[in-house]
Amino acid sequence: MAVVNKLPMIDIRMKGDIPEDIVVLLKKHYGSDLYIEDDDQYMSVAEMPWFKEMDAEMSPGKTLRFHRRLANMTQKQLADTLGVAKQYVCDLENGRKAISKAKAKQLAEIFLISPTRFL
Repeated sequence: MAVVNKLPMIDIRMKGDIPEDIVVLLKKHYGSDLYIEDDDQYMSVAEMPWFKEMDAEMSPGKTLRFHRRLANMTQKQLADTLGVAKQYVCDLENGRKAISKAKAKQLAEIFLISPTRFL
């Protein structure tokens, strides 16, 4: 007596960038039985938990230091650009002095970002 034996469905999951040659090989072998699901979920960096945590720890002074270093500027160079003493820039970065709205606007023009990042 012949018995029909149904084979279990094969479930293969791959994440990341799958090389095209592997996709072609799977399509060739499995044909119409192959199901490819593009489950990439894009979200704004600002919505990601690690960014929210980092942003909460970011003070105006730390933001200033980050952008100054990103621009490869020393505290002295930034101080000269702003027309202030180097110690003033140091005090801003270390939170000993608050960044005024006027200074935030100057910094925003220098680093090409929104002044609100420094407030």
